[in-house]
This record gives sequence, C-alpha cells and structure tokens, in this order.
Amino acid sequence: LVFSVGAQTTTFGTPGVEEYCNYLKQVGDAQQIKNAIVNCFESAGLPDLTEEEKIKELSFVIIGAGPTGIEFAAELLDFIEENGARFYKELLPYVRIKIVEAAPSILRPFEDGMKEEAIRKLTRKIELEGVPTLQPLEILTNKLVSEVSGNYVYFKDGEKIPYGM
Repeated sequence: LVFSVGAQTTTFGTPGVEEYCNYLKQVGDAQQIKNAIVNCFESAGLPDLTEEEKIKELSFVIIGAGPTGIEFAAELLDFIEENGARFYKELLPYVRIKIVEAAPSILRPFEDGMKEEAIRKLTRKIELEGVPTLQPLEILTNKLVSEVSGNYVYFKDGEKIPYGM
C-alpha cells in the first residue's frame, strides 16, 4: 500500500503515482485508506502464502516525511499496536513501514530536537504480549522516487522496494 502525502497534492510527474498511490486529503480518503489497510492484513492472512508474500502484503510505503506523512506513520503504528495486536497478532512480524523522503531529513521546517524525538518514537521497538519484538518502521532519506508500479516503488538510484495491496 503506497501513500503519497503532503500539504499539496502533486505527482512531480512521477509515472504511476496517480494510478497506484493513495492520497490523504479528505475524509473519504481516510476511509479508503483504512479499508485498504484492513484488506492488506486480510490478504496476508490467506493460507498458503509464503513469508515473502506476507511481507509484501504488509509493506506500507509512505512517500513524504513532512508533518502529514509523519503523523500518518504514527497513526499506522498505533493501529498495529492496538488493532493489530487484537485481530492480527500472528501477522505482525511481517509488517514493514517505510517512510521515503527525498530530502536529507524528515520534518524539514522543524527544529532538530523535534525531528530527533519523532525519529526515536517512530523507530522504537514495540513489545506486545505473544509477539516477537517488533521494529517495523524504517526511514529512508535522500531517496527520490522515479516510478510506482502495482508492486514496487522504484528509486532514481536503481533500488526498488515491494509494497502490498
């Protein structure tokens, strides 16, 4: 599931963004995203999926590390800790959240102390009863997205990461 967030909706002319990304601008967008997240968990819970397929289904990519992207990542972590622990406990070890930012840091207009605290909270280890220790979130800075397909986010440096839907 790929999310493209920010103060202004823009695709920067990046191929695949309009077709494959979810925007977070209006209440309807939030409901659509919530349903898509639940669908990712339900799909990952299907029998006969390999570990790799489960990881792909439960890989969430957030493009943009400004206030909206960071807040969304925090809410997604809350969902995992609260609802995930209750309904999808066996799937939590497969969850991957990647925040992708083209700039060298997150929350660029904010002071360094706030940035550091946000990084600390987002990348913390999560302890849940009956689940191995989780650390599902990774922040990727200086990463320019070159294309989004139905299965991968591609970067200008040649790297690609899978995501689920």
